[in-house]
Amino acid sequence: MSNIELVVFDWNGTLFNDVYTVVACDNIVLTTYNYSSVGIRKYRDNFRQPIIDHFEDLGFNRELFEQESDNIAQLFSYHYEKMALKCDLRWGAKKLLLEIARQGKQSIILSNHPAELIDIHLNRFKIKHLFSEISGNDNQKICHFKLAKEDRLKNYLEKHEIDPQNVIIIGDTIEEVEIGHNLGLYTAAISNGFCSKSRLKVCQPDHLITNLVQLIDIINGG
Repeated sequence: MSNIELVVFDWNGTLFNDVYTVVACDNIVLTTYNYSSVGIRKYRDNFRQPIIDHFEDLGFNRELFEQESDNIAQLFSYHYEKMALKCDLRWGAKKLLLEIARQGKQSIILSNHPAELIDIHLNRFKIKHLFSEISGNDNQKICHFKLAKEDRLKNYLEKHEIDPQNVIIIGDTIEEVEIGHNLGLYTAAISNGFCSKSRLKVCQPDHLITNLVQLIDIINGG
């Protein structure tokens, strides 16, 4: 894999260690609407996109979620944006990003999270300059998040004439692995994010890792 020229990173749970914060904020939403809160194990066993499907799996009435989507988005964002300021990068993230840049390879972020909110933390950690693109979701109504990540990445690769065989995508959910498979990319999944290790293993990424530093050897063909 020494031919890798582009590394595509998911943000939440992959580079940004905000899993427990998201679970806490989702539990605020659930309990506000008189649903039971969930623990991290059940959360990881059920998490999927779009968010409305995820909440339905946790017992939330789908019609109610649609009706209340604006209020739910505001409630979640109010708590998340404050709590996220206390979250850190995942261990090894900066070391990995600096090594990718040192080798002259490119890094981009591909996320369902709004790009302007990602920017807040990239500036906070002083790592924004290490990415050539921040591709986030423009739609903050969480009920209506679309699975547009694949289309955005496909367009990016075509625009910059990048061979998919020279790309690796890294994420903590099934979504990133499926995107990689669909576009013909190398795939790496990282555990201890939003999906359980067993679920990640079932979707058969090329590599299943426990920390970001392990990706250095993978990119270098180790």
